[in-house]
Amino acid sequence: MSQSNHNNPSSSSPQEPRGQTTNGSSNAPAAVRSPQSEMAQAFKDLARGEQHATALEANLTNLENRLDALLASIEGRAAQLDQSQGEGPAPDKDETNEKKD
Repeated sequence: MSQSNHNNPSSSSPQEPRGQTTNGSSNAPAAVRSPQSEMAQAFKDLARGEQHATALEANLTNLENRLDALLASIEGRAAQLDQSQGEGPAPDKDETNEKKD
């Protein structure tokens, strides 16, 4: 006994596949969509993810450059401070005598 799908409401009609409107957009759950539409959506999601990753990478590069500049500025000030402190106090007389001997 074979059963016909003509009276089955879950079967799709040849004119309009189930889950799709006439403009081609899909509103069906993933289990009903075709593998091609699922693959197309996966590629769209992947492309969107890659765009986000590229934007994040650019932001991180910008942040890294700013941190490098800030670090260089701090190191430059520290070096200037060390030089100015090195020239400041004169050595004690005892230290000068020890060097001559």
